[in-house]
Amino acid sequence: MQIGSLVILPWSWKNFIPRVLALVLVFGWLVWGLVIFYEGQQIKAQIRNRQEQEMRVEEQQRREAAYKQRMMQEQNIRRGVRNVVDGFKR
Repeated sequence: MQIGSLVILPWSWKNFIPRVLALVLVFGWLVWGLVIFYEGQQIKAQIRNRQEQEMRVEEQQRREAAYKQRMMQEQNIRRGVRNVVDGFKR
């Protein structure tokens, strides 16, 4: 391979060290990219877990509120019947 006036012989022992350094840099760059990708996936998973947990808490609170409302309605109905019956008894 020729770059300007510089001739690089690809399999020459003179070019062994630069070739190894270039391969190490390329390999390091690939590993770095995989590490960043993996960390990004972990962060996304943590965010997803946090959102799911918040949704579970909100669902739990909604169910508790619905249960309390239903219980109060049943108590009001029972009290109303008692009052009507008491009114007829008098």
